[in-house]
Amino acid sequence: MKQKSHITIIGIGLNLQDMSNQILRKVASAQVLVGGRRQLSLFPEYAGEKILIGSDATTLVKTLKAKLRGKSVAVLASGDPNFYGIAALFYDNFSKEDISVIPNCTAFQTAFARIREPWNDALFISVHGRNINALDVILRNSGNFVVYCDGVNTPAAVSKYLIMQDRTFESCKVWVFDSLGTPAEKIFSGSLKQAQRLNNTNLSMMIIRNKLPYIIPSLGIADSAFAHQHGMITRRDVRLAAIARLELAGGLVLWDIGAGSGSVSIEAANLYPAIAAYAVEKDSGRFKDLQKNIKKFKVPNVKPIHGNAPAAFAEIPSPDRIFIGGSGGELAAILKQGKLRLKPNGCIVVNCVIMESLDTVIACFKKWKWRYDVTLMQLAHLSSGNKPEMFRAENPVFIIQCRPERMVR
Repeated sequence: MKQKSHITIIGIGLNLQDMSNQILRKVASAQVLVGGRRQLSLFPEYAGEKILIGSDATTLVKTLKAKLRGKSVAVLASGDPNFYGIAALFYDNFSKEDISVIPNCTAFQTAFARIREPWNDALFISVHGRNINALDVILRNSGNFVVYCDGVNTPAAVSKYLIMQDRTFESCKVWVFDSLGTPAEKIFSGSLKQAQRLNNTNLSMMIIRNKLPYIIPSLGIADSAFAHQHGMITRRDVRLAAIARLELAGGLVLWDIGAGSGSVSIEAANLYPAIAAYAVEKDSGRFKDLQKNIKKFKVPNVKPIHGNAPAAFAEIPSPDRIFIGGSGGELAAILKQGKLRLKPNGCIVVNCVIMESLDTVIACFKKWKWRYDVTLMQLAHLSSGNKPEMFRAENPVFIIQCRPERMVR
């Protein structure tokens, strides 16, 4: 019977002083010691086999599976291996029955202790090897945020990104921690504006305190809340009906074509913060309104694109969903390019006011043999104070939803 290996994943804290006798005994008795360069250097006397953890997780797993069979292994990790740590890699690739974990004090716990602040309300974000867009949650929420940085997404880069999205963040309080627990430890305390000038190592993290007020709009933002020109806006009731037919969810890419004030993409971004929306508008005046509204509602996941459709599509990622609210006379061409770029299981929603546009849309969908549904919305409103007191009708709007599925004959 083959002897089973056992893997002990050890949180070593920030330095040797954080290691208990239990940890030291586990390291001494292990046949193989696995860790990063800094962790392995803490045990120069270790006589067994050492395996260095590199940046390629796939290669590391293959190496470990080949070398660890039947052996006792100690894997060194900073802080708590279960918190943005290496434990997840082992859970996914080895039997959990063969793994034990010894957690230790994490960098963020030490950081809060250094500044004498509680962390029970903190939210955690890692941009270490991840997209810096993960910081957008800070723009939409108040509180204390712990941000794990790397050599690309440095504290300076994080500060610049947040300020670029919203200049009011310049005054936000921030602490930057570099090389915690080492002789080179440095702690900066100041504003995000000041932090833009910092030069930190890869071993850095931040605590950002956002006390700026943010009011989450209710479902159906009032039309009057948007900057718009001459009524060039998809009004609230129609807007919500169109968004419902877009069937959005987290992580999808939305194109808002003929965006105007951006009411559709901005409302959608408020309801689904994880989407990436690209609002295309060719008119300079309406584009300025679009930019104002994006800033006002703090939706950095809405990217304004100033240009003509469909030519502007070349510079934006392929969509999961397309909303067409205006076409500038290029409706057929926009639909054709949208068809070519739409991802599998995608959806197109078009709002039309005139019959000619409705005919164009349906003709395209019939030609492609795509399944479509059309809803006619005819709205009228009565407001107190109107004299005479009567309903005032809006223009009827056709909302067409289409999917690239063949029509059933």
